[in-house]
Parts: sequence; C-alpha cells; structure tokens
Amino acid sequence: MATTKLLRNLILSSLSLFAGGIIYVIFRPLTLNMFGWFDALGISSLINNYRKSVSYVSLNDFVLYSLPDGLWITSYLFIVNAIIPSEHKKELLFWIFLLPMISVLSEFMQYFNLIQGRFDIYDVFCYILPLIINIIILKYEKII
Repeated sequence: MATTKLLRNLILSSLSLFAGGIIYVIFRPLTLNMFGWFDALGISSLINNYRKSVSYVSLNDFVLYSLPDGLWITSYLFIVNAIIPSEHKKELLFWIFLLPMISVLSEFMQYFNLIQGRFDIYDVFCYILPLIINIIILKYEKII
C-alpha cells in the first residue's frame, strides 16, 4: 500500500510539474530568462519547433500565467506527501503549508509594493486551492 501511494504521488507530482512546465516553455513569451538557457543548451530550435506546431492555440491569461503556479504547488505537495511519513504529522503539516504560504505572502507583498511584481488574485487562488484539496485528502485518508 505504501509503495503504491509513493508511486502514485511521484507520478502525479511529475505530471503536474510537466504540465506547468509545458505551458511555460510552449506558450510564454520568448523574453523569459529560460529561453536564454535553452540557447546555451543548444535546444532552442527544438523548443521553437514545438512552439510553432501549436501556434494556432490561444490560451487565456489564467491558464497562461496562473495555472502553472498552481500546478507547481500541486507537484510540490505530492512530493511532500511522498517523502514525509504520515506518522510525522507535525513535520508533514509544516512542509505542506510552507511553500503555499510563502507564495501567498509574496503575492500580498507585491500588492503592497514590498517586492517587485504584480499582485494577481488568481495566483493566490492557485496557491491555496491545491493546499485545501491536499488537506481534504489527508483528512479523508485519516492522516491528519
């Protein structure tokens, strides 16, 4: 059972990370720093071919800018659930809440111009929703 749960969490984490990454790589503007890294790695032409093959696809701003953050938080939560034993409830809860709360805090710091960036309530939603779903799952599984 534990091995099945570990494998499930690792697969779901990888899929979430991959989906968020694909949105960034295929649909985000070429001005992002990562495209310079792709040049340095010599894979820009491969990336550009993928981008051209889906150039007819138009994503709305939520999917383009907020959903990847939610997918990455989801990936993080699956990894945390995979590597921290459920018997260590305090440690598990600490790590489950850590990244989503840092993300929400940074978003509100943007709102108050304490850090650079643009506050987006949809980003906050995408940080909190995976956390809430994770807590519901842990309660259902009687872990917390």
